[in-house]
Amino acid sequence: MNATEDQVVVEDCWSQIGVWGRNTCPKLVDHLHCRSCPVFTRAALRLLDREPPAEYLEHWARHYSTVGEGGSRLDGSVLVFRVGSEWFALPSSCVVEVSEQKMVHGIPHRRSAVLLGVLNIRGELVVTVSLGLALGVGVGGAVRSGEDSTTGMRVVVVETGSGRLAMPVEEVAG
Repeated sequence: MNATEDQVVVEDCWSQIGVWGRNTCPKLVDHLHCRSCPVFTRAALRLLDREPPAEYLEHWARHYSTVGEGGSRLDGSVLVFRVGSEWFALPSSCVVEVSEQKMVHGIPHRRSAVLLGVLNIRGELVVTVSLGLALGVGVGGAVRSGEDSTTGMRVVVVETGSGRLAMPVEEVAG
């Protein structure tokens, strides 16, 4: 296979001689599983850190720039909140709840600072992200294990197509 600039070539020894293959890799003696092997880690990093293809970015730019059916605009209620020095609004229909700041429990080996960890929201573990870091408008701080609560901070929990997501915000205006 010839690799173009957009393709990342990965030598998948784990499916040939590793645990998903013949199980004959000599490194399995030291690492017990391919997921613990530096070769597997390097391959994963190459895949995760690569630039997205141009058509991917174009697709999502078109998706978010299209006007709704009949040229309609959002009519209804929104939740207005602040992250850093910027104000944002979300349709109320996607907001599950707004709660006081809670302690975020970290996730080991996370690759991005945007992923803060998980929160316990009414007995459900909800992935927590920093909207401020994702958009480059501020830290979008969260209370970590062992830290004191920050007065005035809130957590906005939203429903996405694939589950709930929590976002620490500095202020909720209404």
